[in-house]
Amino acid sequence: MKMWLMKFIDYYIGLPLCWIINLYDYLFNSKNPNQLPDKSRIKKILIIKCWGMGSIVLALPMIKRIKEYYPDSHLEFLTFSRNKEILVTLGIVDSIIEFQIDKKRQIIPVLLRLILYLQKQKFDISFNLEFLANFSLLLAYISRIPVRIGFKHFGVNKDKLLTHEVVFREYQHIKQNFLNLLKPLEIPTNNTSLINFFPSPVIINKVNRFIIDKFESNISPLICINVNAGELALERRWPKENFILLIKNLLNNHPFRMVLIGAPHDIKYVNEVMEALPQVVLNLAGKLNIEELLTLLSSCNLLISNDSGPLHLASLVDIPTVSFFGPETPSLYGPLGNKNKVFFQEVACSPCIRVRDMKRIRCDKDIICLRSILVSEVSEYILDQFLLQ
Repeated sequence: MKMWLMKFIDYYIGLPLCWIINLYDYLFNSKNPNQLPDKSRIKKILIIKCWGMGSIVLALPMIKRIKEYYPDSHLEFLTFSRNKEILVTLGIVDSIIEFQIDKKRQIIPVLLRLILYLQKQKFDISFNLEFLANFSLLLAYISRIPVRIGFKHFGVNKDKLLTHEVVFREYQHIKQNFLNLLKPLEIPTNNTSLINFFPSPVIINKVNRFIIDKFESNISPLICINVNAGELALERRWPKENFILLIKNLLNNHPFRMVLIGAPHDIKYVNEVMEALPQVVLNLAGKLNIEELLTLLSSCNLLISNDSGPLHLASLVDIPTVSFFGPETPSLYGPLGNKNKVFFQEVACSPCIRVRDMKRIRCDKDIICLRSILVSEVSEYILDQFLLQ
């Protein structure tokens, strides 16, 4: 199902349902659900995050802290099927509830199966990592989870759907916003960090074969390039013409080994870029799963990327990155670590993606925030890093 349609249904059907249930709870439920649960009695915990692989990566410090604080509990993660792979690869949760709605007629059957399953599991706590989605609030409430923690919705009273509301801070990094969800349970959030990914020898050999077969030398720096952005906001893409000029400029100055990456749904767009590039560039779009992509990134000297999932995956293998922000602000979604160079022009209308507006973009200025990032300054920065060391 198209993302715009899911958002439409969530807002125009999910929101009224939230209001009705919230009102009903006010009138007929006199229980006080705000009492903190006994730590020793917490056996099953549910985390809900459906949108955005990059956001799931940024939630890893929070998930890691939950595992440390409740070592004997079973941690389950509810997400779209497309995000299952990253969770399986990292092994950070005990089990995954995946679901996918491809057609409108599947909505009710899928949601009913989800509710029945969640009710049967008898979770003690749910953490709702969605910022504005209504269906995730409804799922946790209808599933009778006694402690429901999530972000307070802007200007909308849904306090009965959550037992513990946390204010979403628009100018605090997403990683910290997720960690703030632990505060109602008085879980310490100090000494939190991302987990590290260590590739297996078998996958290393498989990925290296792509590189060896394409490039004669293994001495020149290996650079991965992600020209894509998630379907949540394609406007986050630095113009492909700029990527083409940048790659050509870098190759004219040094025999870099260049690799284009992308998911299966990115193949058409990446191929359009490849058509304008010399054959020395390797196109791996659609050819790598998440584990293989992480393994490739772990052997790279640099990732050049738009604001999207691979940029955050790079933080798991601690490599330098160059990234482009415009519609979104790096103060909220910037890459973690200290090896990152972010190009962000801070034009008057940027950022225009806001959580309170359901992350809708209404740009009438041809994405000037990204177009104003010059190829020459990006190229100069990268060449300085590699050729002047």
